[in-house]
Amino acid sequence: MVTLIAGVLAMIYQAVFRNLLFTILGLDKTVHPLESFGVRCERIREPGLEACEDMWLHEPSGLLYIACSDSLSKTQWNPSYV
Repeated sequence: MVTLIAGVLAMIYQAVFRNLLFTILGLDKTVHPLESFGVRCERIREPGLEACEDMWLHEPSGLLYIACSDSLSKTQWNPSYV
């Protein structure tokens, strides 16, 4: 009976609490400041680029390429079929 209870508790931990503790609460996670990576960031202030999705990092140059469009165009990417 004790083995059964221990097994059920282990399954509950694996299914629920492990994800909660490590992913959501960030237990055992190290946070590094952006400066420690040796990169420079720039905010892009372009009115038509507000709905950004996919990103690709070109490691040799350090450039980040982002697929963007405006919000209205994004709503038309996947038209709903009625």
